[in-house]
Amino acid sequence: MNIEDRAIWQVAAGNGNKNYSTLCLQQNIIMIGPGNYGAWPDCEKEMRKDGITSRRIGIVRRFAEDMKTRDIIVLRVGTQKVYGVGELVGGYDWSDDYQNVDGWDLQHSRRVRWLWHQDGEPKTFPVYSLKLGNSVQKLTSPEVRHWLHSLNIAEGQQ
Repeated sequence: MNIEDRAIWQVAAGNGNKNYSTLCLQQNIIMIGPGNYGAWPDCEKEMRKDGITSRRIGIVRRFAEDMKTRDIIVLRVGTQKVYGVGELVGGYDWSDDYQNVDGWDLQHSRRVRWLWHQDGEPKTFPVYSLKLGNSVQKLTSPEVRHWLHSLNIAEGQQ
């Protein structure tokens, strides 16, 4: 897979106790929260007023503003498992359709064209190959980047 000159983001699809990767793959989306404050950037003021941390607000901003069409998405759960690899298609959206995903409000969403996804079992890497913490962050793992390079995805599919 050609990943040169493209930003690569790791996006969490759960935390280990909750895993909504199947929904993301079926709906061709990635999603994050908290979304109950409304769409970005209008939600920022209410989030701050309600005590949402600057770190969490920054994640929503990054998701809505920094991620660009054709960026590569690595859909992860935890720090070891990858369930899908795709590219962003289109811009940021807010949808009330995802107001309750296993008790989480994940209305911030982006469309993804999945280029690879697990067939039964996720791709597993050594512990902490993927960063824990922020649900949206740049992927820096040499192991995962090497694996992405090795994926056999035709140029026209990318």
